[in-house]
Amino acid sequence: MTEVQRTYPLGVSRPDLAVADLPTPEEVFKVRRIGPRELVAYAIGPSLIALGVSIGSGEWLLGPQAVGQYGFIGVGWVILISAVLQTFYNVECSRYIVATGETNTVGWGRVPPGRLFWVPTSAFIVIFAFIAGGWAARQGRACSRW
Repeated sequence: MTEVQRTYPLGVSRPDLAVADLPTPEEVFKVRRIGPRELVAYAIGPSLIALGVSIGSGEWLLGPQAVGQYGFIGVGWVILISAVLQTFYNVECSRYIVATGETNTVGWGRVPPGRLFWVPTSAFIVIFAFIAGGWAARQGRACSRW
């Protein structure tokens, strides 16, 4: 008896995703059972490394510095909102990767109108974020001379 592979369409311009059951943690890590030692070695340790990489200097150094310079009313609320939104973004991207087995960038290519639109648009947005920040900093210095 052959097993029929289930698929699920996600957007356009990509093949459908295969639907399968997730393996157990014991199968993934190739251990008999998950005890305290395995939990630290396979879950907590890598999670702490990923946490250290994902929490950058902006949250720990630049955010408090900006609040100290400009006050919470001036810029603190922006830092607070961006930290909360970044948390939700990271959690949802992680859930998508675990559920589908593909990166979120590939998933964005599935959203209509497709990757031919989203890839250049995403590249522009990322590049513009750096350009706009430098431009705004330069304009602030130029205006302060008057």
